Order: sequence, then structure tokens, then C-alpha cells
Amino acid sequence: MKASKEWIFPSATERKLMGILWIFLMLFSLTARTQDIPDNPDEGAKKLAEDFKFSGNFTLGTNGIAIIPAFALRRPGVSSFLHLRKGRFIYRPQFGFGIEGFPWFFNNCFVYESVKTEKFTLGTGVVWGVGFKHPDIIHNGVLQQAAVGERFLWLELTPEYRFKKNLYINSRVWYGFNFEDGSADRVIFTSATLNINKIRMSEKLFINLQPQFFYLGLDYEQHGFFMFSTAALGMYKLPLLLITQINTPILNSIEPSPVTLWNFGLTFEF
Repeated sequence: MKASKEWIFPSATERKLMGILWIFLMLFSLTARTQDIPDNPDEGAKKLAEDFKFSGNFTLGTNGIAIIPAFALRRPGVSSFLHLRKGRFIYRPQFGFGIEGFPWFFNNCFVYESVKTEKFTLGTGVVWGVGFKHPDIIHNGVLQQAAVGERFLWLELTPEYRFKKNLYINSRVWYGFNFEDGSADRVIFTSATLNINKIRMSEKLFINLQPQFFYLGLDYEQHGFFMFSTAALGMYKLPLLLITQINTPILNSIEPSPVTLWNFGLTFEF
């Protein structure tokens, strides 16, 4: 997105700012209420086992799109978003490939829920991953599409407020760095998503709606406001969903300018 730079790591000042922010997040996490430790060890072991939860989904799509427009696959692909929880600790591995095996993305997100009440939750964490761009290159005299990985490390805040079980709003805030020449060094991302689940359409059918609006800033120079929305049609007691997604710019000064992308797919949830 930018011309090549002389360095790829943050400056000393930026490292200090990151350190201060990270310390703040860790101190904020310590405000969480301590949980009572059961007197009975067997009861404690049972509670720990019940605390562990594993869920996720696999999606087969016609046109892989990503919330960061530059990392869109733009071809049929398979993606997976997994969710492992142990108490307040969450690990979210995510990966995607083209159906022919072309690499798309691989992310790791580690989160601690520093605030957790019946209505409000605040997670603090870190995201490390690789997103792939797909430029055209000439190899042995043949025009081919390459897969160029871009490493990144972002801090994350994830506030969420629940109005009802199936109606809630959540946000995601990322601030971090990319480590490759030719990409934006600093990335700022802020989103707001309204989740409306299990809207009854008939005795067997329901729909889920997730309208999302987000801001993306690159190196404090390029800015964009986008809409990324998902609608899903499902059947009760069946773990399959038919989905449609759209990622479209509203206002932006990002170069090259992102375009509107659609995706249709089939999602298996577990």
C-alpha cells in the first residue's frame, strides 16, 4: 500500500508507547473479580472440566472476502474460525485456503476477559498472524499469481453488551504493526457489529443478521469507512447455514482503492 521503507520495526518511541499501552491493558485485566476456589478438589476438577468449551465453524465460499480488504482471496475458498475457552481465557485460531490449496490467512488470537458480567464483557488480548496478498508475477516467462505473506502483531480490545440472549452489540479495536516492506507499518481498526440471531421465519427456518461498520487507518495517512455485513439462513436442529456477505467501502482514501466484494457460501457450525 506504500512505497518500500528503510525499516520494518517500530521506533524506540513507538515501542515505549506500545509498552505503556500493554501495561495499561494488563493492569486493567487485574481489576477482574477473583473466583472462589472450591474446598473439595474433585468439585474443583469437575468445574474446570465444565469450564472448557470448544466451538467453531467451517465455511465454503464462492469468493473469499476478508474484513481487511487487502487480504481478500477473491476466489472460491475454505475458512475456519475456532473458539477455545477455559474460564476467562480464550484462544481463537483462524485459517483459510483457496479450494486448490492457495494460502489465504492464518491468525492466532489470545484473549482474557478482564470484565465479565451478565450484560457486559470486555476482552483484552493480542493477535498474531499472517495475511496473504496475491500479486501477478512472471515466473519462467509465464504470468502466475503468487502468495505473499504479511506478518502482523496487533493489540485487541473486544467490548460486548448483550440486550438479550440473541441480541447483542460488540466491537473490536485493533492497534498494531505489520512487519513487511511495502505494507503499512501501523494499523488502526475499529468496528461495531449488531448481532441479531435466530429470527424466526417459520417453524423450521430462521435467519441471522450481522450488520457491521468499521474504520480502517493505515500509517495515520490513509483512512476508510466500510460496511461488512453477513446474513445467514438456517434450519432449526441443523448445523448448516446458507450465508451471503458483502464488504463495501463507504468513504476511503486508501490506495489502491478497495472495491465492493460479495461472497455466497455454506457454513457448518459446531
